[in-house]
Amino acid sequence: MSNVDVTKLSYAQLIELNKQLERQIAEKRSEELKVLVDGFARKLEAAGFTVAEGTEALKPYLPAASLGRTAASVRYRNPANPADTVSSPVKQTVGFQSPRQLL
Repeated sequence: MSNVDVTKLSYAQLIELNKQLERQIAEKRSEELKVLVDGFARKLEAAGFTVAEGTEALKPYLPAASLGRTAASVRYRNPANPADTVSSPVKQTVGFQSPRQLL
């Protein structure tokens, strides 16, 4: 591996180098993932399982968001009591008043 003296590169050259590195990292990541998946599929088949069964068995390891369950984002947090939040424009929790009610 050759070392590049980045201290002598211009800003534009650094940006271009960064873009090239990001592309190479993405390609290597994709290649390594394909190798891992291929090995996983072969091990499943050798053990008498299907890829579908292996995929189903992996679901507990997936984050909740990838399974279609997402938490509602907080739209407003009461500065006096951060535990009081509003996550929906329609539903208001106890203690909150809309700006129209304050007028």
